[in-house]
Formats: sequence, structure tokens, C-alpha cells
Amino acid sequence: FQAEDGIRDIGVTGVQTCALPISDSPVVKQTETKITSKVNKLNELFSDKKFKFTKSTTDDFFKYECNKKYCCIFIDADHSYEGVMKDYKNSLDFIKKDGYLIFHDIANTGTGVAQCWSEIKHNHKIIGEFVHPYVNNCGIGIVQI
Repeated sequence: FQAEDGIRDIGVTGVQTCALPISDSPVVKQTETKITSKVNKLNELFSDKKFKFTKSTTDDFFKYECNKKYCCIFIDADHSYEGVMKDYKNSLDFIKKDGYLIFHDIANTGTGVAQCWSEIKHNHKIIGEFVHPYVNNCGIGIVQI
């Protein structure tokens, strides 16, 4: 994928485009100061304007900043079940046909991500589930919409 392809990263770190939650989250232990610092560093590193990093809640991002369809959305923000499910449902409105949703921490049973993943993965074509054989509290899940 290229930046022009419309890759969107909804989470606390990012490679392409990033909407970062500004409120403290007990699950991912992010504070506004840490998030602001990450956004500033990412904007410095990728100042070529092909990348855009924003600091907002995912709700605000989808409501005010998301104005096109993307071929790929990476979900890695609020790790509560409600937060992941809300990001998933919001993403469905902004993903291109045959686009990809990527979920981070699908094997982390200490958060709501694993539960959400187990519920939604059967609604779509599963492209892959990647979990480290010795570190089973993270993982990546990819579905095609």
C-alpha cells in the first residue's frame, strides 16, 4: 500500500495516518502528554505531507476528519470491548469495498479486543490471524470487507 491508497491507522501509534485518543485510557495507559508527544514526533518524521497524523478521539476523527473511503484501516485505540466495537462499526462506513480492517492485540484476553475479534471475524473474509507462539497477549487479525 502507498499513502495515496488511503491507509488509515486508528490507534495510539502509527505508520501512515493516525487518530490518537486524547483522553486517558486505563487499558493502554496513554496520557494526553504522551499522545501529543507521539503525534509531534510522527509529524516531524513524516513531514512530506503524504502522511497526516491527528490528535483526536476516534469518535471525533470519524465525525469531523474522516471524509473519504480507505483501502485499509488499522484499529489500535481504546482496547475496551465497547471501544473496539465502536471503532469497528465506525470503520465500516469509511472502508472501500474489498478493503481491509486490521486489528491489533487480538489475542490479548486482558482487553476487549479478543472478544470483539472473535465476534466479528466470522462476518468477513479472514485474511490472516498472526499470534506469536510464545507471546500470546498481542496478535494481528486482518479481515477483508
